[in-house]
Amino acid sequence: MKGTAHIRFMRPGMLRVSGRSMFGSEYDMVSNGKTTEVNAGGTWEPQPSAELGIAAITGISGNAGTYVPTTLVHASYVSISTLMPDAKVTKETVNDVPTFHAKLRGPASVDFWINAKTYFIVKSSMTVGTTSIVVIYDTPLVNYPIPVKVFKKS
Repeated sequence: MKGTAHIRFMRPGMLRVSGRSMFGSEYDMVSNGKTTEVNAGGTWEPQPSAELGIAAITGISGNAGTYVPTTLVHASYVSISTLMPDAKVTKETVNDVPTFHAKLRGPASVDFWINAKTYFIVKSSMTVGTTSIVVIYDTPLVNYPIPVKVFKKS
């Protein structure tokens, strides 16, 4: 299975996440910093917050779809320090990129590979029982102009 997420963000909280779920259905979420709506079945539905809107569309992503966007909007749904209070961190190279590999072990096994220079997430992995979900992150484009119309429902 393969899913996609295209994340566009502009401070102070304008966020759009669109893509295709791991089951092949399209989704779209728009947050203007005050209200959030999700279109995952052909109609727009209001959501209580951006992080819960993302949670509604990510399916079985092992929370991977929520980590980056909720960090951008400083949401309370996900906190890396809460998820990984006893994390062990080592240095590793992923696809020729020097990374910090943060490991958390418990009921689930959660790993993050974070670019040692930019601090962007390069890869994440979550294993629960015999199910493993690995997410590879593209290098984000940063500090380029985004038209305001991107953050309006289409």
